Amino acid sequence: MWLNLQACAVDLDMGVVHRAGAQEALTPLELGVLQALARAPLRTWSRKELLAQVWRGGSERALESTVRRLRTKLEEDPRRPAHLQKRYGKGYALQLDLPGASAPRGELLAWIQQAKAQGVVRIWGPVSYTHLRAHETLRYL
Repeated sequence: MWLNLQACAVDLDMGVVHRAGAQEALTPLELGVLQALARAPLRTWSRKELLAQVWRGGSERALESTVRRLRTKLEEDPRRPAHLQKRYGKGYALQLDLPGASAPRGELLAWIQQAKAQGVVRIWGPVSYTHLRAHETLRYL
């Protein structure tokens, strides 16, 4: 499964980040965190959930360190992350690039079909165009 972000593309099966013609391997912990977050984009994962998924009992400090390293590989500006976001007091979430609310209907629907085909997102139930225009992001994925 591929994850296409603003600055790079990630092969989640191989654990490789492709950026500007270069490739960089993810460590097993970095890959585990990213795979967990990619299972439900936009969902906020608590630290305990991520620790249980990836470490099975690691420390929060180890998680924070792994997220920091992952941001340097994925983000254009790791100090202002656009994708791997911390939700203070709640945990971490993966924010995907979505067309803006002003995008024409065809562009929004094409993005949804492409994302579904790549396995990046899963949509349950009907998606209304009115709902997409009202919300910049698909918060119910």
